[in-house]
Amino acid sequence: MKTVPLIAVNVRRDAMTTLPNSVPQHEIAVLNAVHGKDNVYPSDEVVGSVELDPAAEGERLVAKYGEGPVHAAYGPGFDVRIAEAIASIDTTAKGRRPAVAA
Repeated sequence: MKTVPLIAVNVRRDAMTTLPNSVPQHEIAVLNAVHGKDNVYPSDEVVGSVELDPAAEGERLVAKYGEGPVHAAYGPGFDVRIAEAIASIDTTAKGRRPAVAA
């Protein structure tokens, strides 16, 4: 298990609806696949944290969004890529979006 920051993000559903949300940083790529990059507005604000199992995170994202968007965001073998993305999150950043190792 790893504790990762939750990032404040607004998702524009249509011209009249923008929904606030908070997700781990690696989930923003999936939101981009679902809603389009032009409709997802992550902030630099950390609004909390969540404990995740990197090995099971791909399954959680598929249950939440479906396999198509997760595959679109992370490609074939997305379970490994998602676990790598989680491992690369800098958990020492306080109050702002953490950097992700390249």
